[in-house]
Amino acid sequence: MTRALPVVGAPLPAPTAVPPFPVGVPSATPGDLARAVAVRLEAVPGQTVLVAPCGDGDLAIGLARVLPRGARVLGVDGDPRAIDAARAAAAMFPPEDARALAWRVAAPRALPLASGAFGGACTDAGRLPDADADAILGELARAVLPGGWVVVVADGLGADAIAALRDRLVRRNLREVIATADLVAGRKAL
Repeated sequence: MTRALPVVGAPLPAPTAVPPFPVGVPSATPGDLARAVAVRLEAVPGQTVLVAPCGDGDLAIGLARVLPRGARVLGVDGDPRAIDAARAAAAMFPPEDARALAWRVAAPRALPLASGAFGGACTDAGRLPDADADAILGELARAVLPGGWVVVVADGLGADAIAALRDRLVRRNLREVIATADLVAGRKAL
């Protein structure tokens, strides 16, 4: 299941707090969702955010549109066709947004990326196969800098599925785990 993220205006101001969406009440639009993810990630210029698996790139492209200028996004997926689709979708955006994006074919459950190399990481729960979910979340947590956030888009999931995602992040030793109707996120310990 893919959601197209709309073109979003200017980059976000300095990170504040994620809007308080109670469980069961999703955000108003996909653009609001991309902004909520970006705010929770707390990315700053010079940092790269990891999106894995990225599928056709909708979440990665949406983040590139709303992260502060100078922040970058790396989309990773094990399916070369998904990466080709992501590259094609990104090519339709203004050059300044497309330059903030990079793509790589790799298995999200065993990322060939350095530990602590990313300011934050995110994924969409709809792209997490049950059999690989713990391994993928573990890889995202490993790849994030201490103090960085791992965010799972939980848009459209019920309260039980959100609670299960929250428990999975806790098992990955992430701290300050929060859950809303749209996001489940945890911060890597310093």
